[in-house]
Amino acid sequence: MTICNSAGWVPLDTVRSFKRMQEFQPFGLDFITLALRRALDAEKEENRKDGEAEPERLLVLSKDGKFARRRLPLAKPVGAFERSVYVVRARNEAWQH
Repeated sequence: MTICNSAGWVPLDTVRSFKRMQEFQPFGLDFITLALRRALDAEKEENRKDGEAEPERLLVLSKDGKFARRRLPLAKPVGAFERSVYVVRARNEAWQH
C-alpha cells in the first residue's frame, strides 16, 4: 500500500475497494475493522501462550479503526540498474548444457 497520507495511514475504505476484498464489501467497513482487530488480538494471545515476545507486526490500525498503516515504512525502491543482471557471452564460446 503506497497510497497514504504523510504519516503513512491508508483509509480502510481504500483497502475495501480492492478486488481481493470484493467478497467482504457487502459487510461494510465495521466488519473489516473488527476482523483485523480480532486477527491482531488472536496473534497477540497466541504469542502469550507460547511465551514468545511481542511480535513485530506488519500492520497497525488507528484507534478509530478507519485507517491502517505499515508498522515500518516501505524501503525506497531500488532502481532497475541495481536489481538487474547483465550476462555477456563471448562470440566463440559455446553454451554448455
